[in-house]
Amino acid sequence: MATILIIDDEESVRALLRFALESAGYGVTEAANGHQGLELYRHRSTDLIITDIPCPS
Repeated sequence: MATILIIDDEESVRALLRFALESAGYGVTEAANGHQGLELYRHRSTDLIITDIPCPS
């Protein structure tokens, strides 16, 4: 099973993505920020990382 790490500061976005991806059979890990995401990745590598990157205004 492929694993996906979702890094997003909005809990509702993470929940929506988790629901859709787990329903499709993927293993999902969540992080609320980049520091937490990096720490999770160091302990358990994943096949894909989904994150939001803010655009400068």
